Amino acid sequence: MTDVFLSYCRRNKEFAIKLHHYLIQSGKTVWVDWNDIPPNADWRLEIEEGIQKTHTVIFALSPEWLASYECNVELDKAIALNKRLLPIVCQDVQYKDVSPALAALNWIFFRDTDDFETAYQALITALDTDLDHVKYHTKLLARSLEWDKRDRDPSFLLRGSLLAEAETWLTTSQGKSPLPTQLQSEYVITSCQKRSQHQNMTIIGATVGFVIACGLAVTAFAQYQVAERQRRSVEELQTATLSESARATFATHDQLRGLLASTKANIRLAELGWITSDNPIYQSTEDNLRYLFQLVTERNRMEGHIDLITNLHVRPDGEMVSSTSADNTIKLWRPDGSLVATLEGHKGTVWTAIFSRDGQRLASSSDDGTVKIWSVDGTLLNTLTYDAPLWSVDFNAAGDTLAIASDDSTIRLVDLEGQELRRWTVGQDKVFSIRFSPDGQQIISGSGDKIARLWSLEGDLLQTFDGHTGEIWAARFSPDGQHIATASADDTLRLWDMEGNLLRVLEGHTSGVISANFSPDGQRLVSASADHTVRVWSTATGLLIDTFRHVDIASGAAFFDRDTVVSGSYDKTLRVWNIAGELHQDIQGHDRRVLSVAASGDGKAIASTSTDTTIQLWQRNHQNLFSRELTITQPQGIPNSVSLDATGDLIVVGGSDGQLYLWNRQGELLRTVNAYSQEVLSVHISPDGQWIASAGNDHIIRIWTRQGDLVQELSGHLEDVRMVTFSPDSQYLASASSDNTARLWTREGELLHTLAGHQAGVYSVSFSPDGQRLASGSMDSTVILWSMNGELLEQFTAHRSGVTSVSFNPLGQTLASGSFDNTVKLWSLDGTLLQTLEGHQQRVAAIAFHPDGDLLISGAADRIVKIWDLTAVPTTPLPRGELIDQSCQWLSHYLRHNIHVLESDRSLCSRRAHGVSANGRSED
Repeated sequence: MTDVFLSYCRRNKEFAIKLHHYLIQSGKTVWVDWNDIPPNADWRLEIEEGIQKTHTVIFALSPEWLASYECNVELDKAIALNKRLLPIVCQDVQYKDVSPALAALNWIFFRDTDDFETAYQALITALDTDLDHVKYHTKLLARSLEWDKRDRDPSFLLRGSLLAEAETWLTTSQGKSPLPTQLQSEYVITSCQKRSQHQNMTIIGATVGFVIACGLAVTAFAQYQVAERQRRSVEELQTATLSESARATFATHDQLRGLLASTKANIRLAELGWITSDNPIYQSTEDNLRYLFQLVTERNRMEGHIDLITNLHVRPDGEMVSSTSADNTIKLWRPDGSLVATLEGHKGTVWTAIFSRDGQRLASSSDDGTVKIWSVDGTLLNTLTYDAPLWSVDFNAAGDTLAIASDDSTIRLVDLEGQELRRWTVGQDKVFSIRFSPDGQQIISGSGDKIARLWSLEGDLLQTFDGHTGEIWAARFSPDGQHIATASADDTLRLWDMEGNLLRVLEGHTSGVISANFSPDGQRLVSASADHTVRVWSTATGLLIDTFRHVDIASGAAFFDRDTVVSGSYDKTLRVWNIAGELHQDIQGHDRRVLSVAASGDGKAIASTSTDTTIQLWQRNHQNLFSRELTITQPQGIPNSVSLDATGDLIVVGGSDGQLYLWNRQGELLRTVNAYSQEVLSVHISPDGQWIASAGNDHIIRIWTRQGDLVQELSGHLEDVRMVTFSPDSQYLASASSDNTARLWTREGELLHTLAGHQAGVYSVSFSPDGQRLASGSMDSTVILWSMNGELLEQFTAHRSGVTSVSFNPLGQTLASGSFDNTVKLWSLDGTLLQTLEGHQQRVAAIAFHPDGDLLISGAADRIVKIWDLTAVPTTPLPRGELIDQSCQWLSHYLRHNIHVLESDRSLCSRRAHGVSANGRSED
């Protein structure tokens, strides 16, 4: 066991070495990668074990740490194990850029401008707080992991004083950090159940001697009552821990296990019976399930390969999927996750296993230089042998000819007996991808020389598709044979017509794109990437529809149907995903986090800004979809805030360089204005279009004419002014500040009211459409509704992290709020939570209603701007029982077929359906 695991970025190693030295001098044991990974060891496994065996994980935050994939993996693992997290800052980062799990904690600052000794003493104090609790958490975690690793062998359960110690720790853990994990709770509960079985046997033996020992019965009964109270206390805490750990599991891209844990906690509450609705655990457990069920997109998971999955292919009728692997096998699965067959025979990594058009045969290609032809029942029909690794193979439409792509730069056409019909060479590089056209008359290939080529069956070159800057790993025909999609190591996909004209570039992946496939109707495209994500795109607009995430490289993806995709990964899993559908449209044009969004008064344009220094202008088309109209790159600094006038003809941007930038709709810079602030954090054009308000970190609000001339300064805030906005009649202003207040002003600069009620910085403020109320959102995770005379009317408290943005809908009946918890929430004005909008993968920075009221715009640190269709959002929450039933339905295939589901969990939902609890009692 170690006291500390130190998570740091390589670029901050000098700081890490200094901190490590100080910790060692203080007698702390520290896990660091330069000391604790043995030569030739699997470093990722070593890191995971290091996190498991440490008491506290310290995260040395810096911009480089935030950008590091491996550092974020370490955070995910620490969260999954409920480790105590200690964020320290060695270089400045923004709260809004940091995971909510760390952003919500107290930070200790070790920047160059901070006193190291003072910061270090604060760190030591934090490490020593609740130290016995933290140490026992690590100790019990090690025991429970060993029990789980040994298939939950009863001989590894706790007994005697060890069990009593664990029970005491579990019952006193509520409210402490870190919380017990689900596994720890199950370990203790199972140990208690085993003890109870032993006690029951003892009681039976004692009954024989009842007459002799009846005096002991009174004592035994009293002990039973104490034990029953202890059992209930442990079960209550175990249920709460199971529910809370579900969120952590879900957050580590393990959606199904997270949803299962939350569903299990809710069913357990019903089985226990004595935990009533007035118990806080009752409501929080339901809230957690509601939260996860709204967010879940993973529908099923197939597991069984013992090495990374390289590719997959869906049979044309959608009733079977093949997966290929570096374990040299092919597996055939039904969509419900049941395994049909495992095909063995290859002696190397299998790269492709593709179905014939009639679905009766399968052809596979491998590193071993062979193509094997199989029947779908797994019978090997033929083996074709060549002298080079084979990357891809495909059947023609008739199913009597194979096209083979080879590592030796050749394409071969052969019959099913292996008779070569044609062979030709493609450039000087590997051919990674090969596909017949839908009519079987043409072939498309993708090569390592960055070019896709269209061929006749005679080997004549018909067209080249040249434009990628990296190897082409996949090339596909659309179902109607009229378009080509290519996927490349240059992180992009490209859509082409058959004449070789580039139609659009699909950008958004941050690493090479390995796979691309069209939906059956040709309207969508799904891609899999080395950045661990699977993305669904509109072929008509090039816009991103949905994103799914594996825990390792996503190596293949294809459609079961228009709304369901299956993907494979180096994480050895196949996952089935539900596409979000029409609930929201993703518009992606930014390369870094989105900072602000705004809509023009006429609703025809929206704008967004980002730390990538661009302002993106989007226009609405006749299909009510938004596409990019214009990209403006700010000359200096970062565009923190944007506002549009009624027609979108004037665009005002406030920058991190303390300047106001005034642009027209054509992207022409009209004027740059010195805003007299080191950084402008907020700008707003008045509804009448005559005035501009700006605010920033000098604590002052300024009012300007439409042309950029200063007319008024409003002073009073004590810290940064995070937002300023005009009232609907343009006569008043409201401001939000880090000094924990919002303020109401006349346009002439008179302070009318100071709205004090928040316990942390206020980041957002919004007027109701009738100008009679104000809403404010704060880092204290609350939204407050105020009257215009400063009276607090309602307080909304469902967010789990700081609120960054609030906005009234145009009718004034609904309030929306965006938060660091990655969600947007919709409220009625009496404080009732109507709906939580899930979909952003990182903290929501800004929201704005579209003027028609049916659409809501949100921008987040995940680089995405989402357009939510609120007409498709249900505003009545499901009753608890129906929520549990729908969760069970969602999990049904996973529970039935996944090999890693515990046998005790397979009957979880069927027990509920039959009204029988875990201990055999009827719930009726």
